[in-house]
Amino acid sequence: MLPIFHQLLRRQRNNRLRRQREEMRSECDPFDLPDNRFKELFRLNKELVRGLIQLLHPCLEQPSLRRGITVDAKIFCALRFYATGSYQRSCGEEWNLGFSQTSVHRAIREVTTAIEYLLTPFRNPVPNSPESRYNIAHVRARNCIERTFGLLKMRFRCLLKERTARYNPNFVANLVKACAVLHNMCIRERIPININDNEDNQEQYEENQQINAEPEHGQQGILKRQRIVEDYFQ
Repeated sequence: MLPIFHQLLRRQRNNRLRRQREEMRSECDPFDLPDNRFKELFRLNKELVRGLIQLLHPCLEQPSLRRGITVDAKIFCALRFYATGSYQRSCGEEWNLGFSQTSVHRAIREVTTAIEYLLTPFRNPVPNSPESRYNIAHVRARNCIERTFGLLKMRFRCLLKERTARYNPNFVANLVKACAVLHNMCIRERIPININDNEDNQEQYEENQQINAEPEHGQQGILKRQRIVEDYFQ
């Protein structure tokens, strides 16, 4: 009887801790912090962080469960770790997020990977300057890519998130490439997408507006962006 009793106590304690964490996350919004305290914790101001969240949102996974970590919280965890370099558990506890060490580690890794490949717009470029022309092309290219993703998912339902989640990443990568090849073949043959197929809810893709923010990232990314401006937008 004692082992069963201890198991019940452990289960009750775990459930209580999980509820406490959920309550802490729902009540805590870092954007409510005073500006100086916000910059002290995350090194960026609120405007830059909002821009970073908007840029990285398509690259980061949404939580599949109600108690999962949101995209915003992942970014805040990573920024706090970047700011301090301290032990990862403190990033989840220090400002009342209530995340486990494993969750924080996963969030940092995911956000770091997304930022590494991010080419951001310039902040407040001079009109008709190379930087301004780069920003215009940046928005158009991103819109084109996201519309293409939407068309691929409309044509090939196996690419919908809830279905690709069943497979390992290597298979999903090959699946995307195969569907892209087939999609191009359909375009050449003028085969329309069956927009009346209501088997699944369609995901909505809105065109992105120009983002007036420039998150901090590595010097290598800044140099690469500058080379693109010099090569194509002078």
